[in-house]
Formats: sequence, structure tokens, C-alpha cells
Amino acid sequence: MNKLIKQFDNLTEIPKKNLGFGNRTSSNKNKKMLIVTESTFMDLGSNHFDSFLIKDLEFDSLKKIKLSDGKSIGILNPDKNIKLKSIENADYDYVILNDLNVDSEILTSEKLTIGFHITGTFDDDLADIIDDLPFSFVYIDLLSPPDLEKLSGIFSIANITSKISKNIFLKLNKSPSLNTLNLLSSLGINSIVINHDTADHIKLDQLVANINLIKPENSKNPRHYADLSSAMPDIDTSEDDY
Repeated sequence: MNKLIKQFDNLTEIPKKNLGFGNRTSSNKNKKMLIVTESTFMDLGSNHFDSFLIKDLEFDSLKKIKLSDGKSIGILNPDKNIKLKSIENADYDYVILNDLNVDSEILTSEKLTIGFHITGTFDDDLADIIDDLPFSFVYIDLLSPPDLEKLSGIFSIANITSKISKNIFLKLNKSPSLNTLNLLSSLGINSIVINHDTADHIKLDQLVANINLIKPENSKNPRHYADLSSAMPDIDTSEDDY
């Protein structure tokens, strides 16, 4: 199974209990969000990150990468000269696309999972197209990121996520509070992306701790509708007397 897809699956699985004696270990706790680092170079040493997203990768810089178990690696908007087979042979797990001039065969890859890069306006027509094509996730990376500590910022993100039924990466430029993480989780966001250049300004230990405190019930649920049965008049369904 593709590593990123497996990571997504692990976010939704119920942790297994130990069957023998002893305490439950931390390895049985499932993460509630992935932490992804976006970088122009391959600094793969941090244990805080679950995935590494490489940007501005030139076609002659592609090489096979060996990662720790369970971690994934992807390419953001790969150079048009990089062939699909080369990416697959280098053992990358995913590609995020924004340039529609790349070869469409990339959507048919059996090894890679494909994401769509959202940087601005996202309307219903584009949402329908992404839904119809084999994209596994979207990456919300707005050129003018909203302030997520304000309701207006949450509304801006919700305006996008409400149209999406895929997994969602969201780029942050500062540390979110636990309350904000709970709100983002309720919108279906299951992966946080941090630019490597700003990672020093984000308290990663605190971010990891807050992610572990996200309320499980805050994950995105199917829409619920009001129960109107109590407002309906009782109808006598017995046969009429003649």
C-alpha cells in the first residue's frame, strides 16, 4: 500500500488494545493529524514530521530517498521534464499538482497518490472536477493565508473544505492553538504543512502535544439534518370504516 494512503488510513483506525498483561503503550495511540514539512532541500532528520514535501525539485536532482519506517515523501509541482517512471523508481509516495500542462498519465499511476494544489479561488466547478478525477487529497496553500484565530479565517477555510470529500493538507504559517486545531479537524483537515523556513517559529513539541489532544469527535462527520418527525402530525393509517 502507498505510504501516504496508509498514513491517512491510520488516522481513522481505532487503536488496538493489548491482549496480554501490561500497560497500553504510546505506539497504540493513533495520530489525529499528520505533520508535513515543505522544503527545497531534503532535511529528513526531524522526528516531528510524518511526511516530507519537496518543492522546486529540478529534473536532474531527482534521486532515491530512504526514509524511516512509516514516513512518506512527495514532490510539489514537479518539473515538467521529470518523467512519471523516474518519480516512481525513486520511491516517492505522492505528487501534488497545480500545473495542468504536465502529462495526464500521472493520474493513472499505480504507485503514486496524487494531490491537487489549491492556492486561491476554489469554486464548485473545480471541486466537481477534482471529485471526478483520481485525486486522493488536496493541498490548501493560499497565497493570502487567513488568520485562523479569527472566525473570518475559519470561514475562509470552511468555504473550501465544504466542497471537498478528499483528504486535506493545510499550510500554516504560525502555531495554531488547540481550539483552532479542533476546529480545523471538524472541517476535515487531517494534515498540517509547515514551511521548513518558518519551522523555527513554530513550537513543534507543543504542536505535537496539541494534535494528540484533538477531540476524536471533532473529525469531519457526514452532514446531519434536523429530525422533523416530531413536527409532523400523526396520521391514522387504519382502514376507513364503510
